[in-house]
Amino acid sequence: MEYLRINNNYVDQSEIIISKHKLTTSHLGTCSAILFSLNKINFLGHIDVMYNKKEEIINKIKSNFDIKELKKKEIYVIPGEWCNNNCDTFNIIIDSLKNLELKYNIVKNIKWQNIIGINNNNIEII
Repeated sequence: MEYLRINNNYVDQSEIIISKHKLTTSHLGTCSAILFSLNKINFLGHIDVMYNKKEEIINKIKSNFDIKELKKKEIYVIPGEWCNNNCDTFNIIIDSLKNLELKYNIVKNIKWQNIIGINNNNIEII
C-alpha cells in the first residue's frame, strides 16, 4: 500500500531504503521505524513484523556502513502509535541494534498520520 511518494524518497511499509536524498515515511501504527545518517547517506527502515526480520536489518547495516563510525552516531527508533515500546516491530529493531552494539534514542508519541523524515541525521516529524 503506497500512501505518498515524492521523488521516490518515500519508504513504504516493510521497506528499508538507503539514499543520499532525504527519506520519509508515515503511517506507523504497529510498525516501527529505524533512522540514521552517516557520511551524508540516509537510512530509513519502516519495519513490519510480517516481512522484516532482525537479520535483514543487521545485514543491510553491516553491508552499507562502517560499524565503528556508526557507533558515534545517533540512531533513532520510532515505535508506531499502537506499538507502545513493547511490540514485535520495536523488538526486532532493538535486537538488531543490540546485536551490532549500537546505541539508540527512542522517539515516542508518534501519531499514525505523522510524516517522519531523515536527512543528514536530522529527523523531522510533521
